[in-house]
Amino acid sequence: MAEDNKIIKIENPKELIKEKIEEKSATAEQKTESGPHPEAEANADRRVYQEIADFVIKTKERGAAGAAYKSRPVTPAEEERKKRIEKILEKDLEDIYIKMSPEKQKEFRLAGEETSRKINLLLGQGRVRVKKIIDLIRKWLSLIPGVNKFFLEQEAKIKTDEIIKSAGHGVDFKL
Repeated sequence: MAEDNKIIKIENPKELIKEKIEEKSATAEQKTESGPHPEAEANADRRVYQEIADFVIKTKERGAAGAAYKSRPVTPAEEERKKRIEKILEKDLEDIYIKMSPEKQKEFRLAGEETSRKINLLLGQGRVRVKKIIDLIRKWLSLIPGVNKFFLEQEAKIKTDEIIKSAGHGVDFKL
């Protein structure tokens, strides 16, 4: 199972299957000399094919997830909305950010960028899901060391309200 952590680019899955089959047949020939059980070999065949299938499926899923995100072109309107979202998210957090360690700053910044990207996608869907936006912001703000939960809730709601208004959805909501 140590192979699961490796990232391998598969050019041709059929070649991978051939290699596994050759490895299997080589071990089977060694076992034949010692007198293997036919049932044990059948189980080994099933395990090898299942491992190959699982590996190919995992690889395709990883590749498809990355390709779906990278291949979709971003429109100028979406880029502008993402910048507005980032400005709203960083508003009033400068002092807190400066007090963080450099590692924590980097983690907080990357999580903030990911949060703004996800919020931008939610706003682009047409139907605004305010609860999801609040949850994303709350999760991002929870990275602040020693954050007060009341501050976290209040800031998440304030920032969500500003994001909704800036997105032009004209939604006034109460929570």
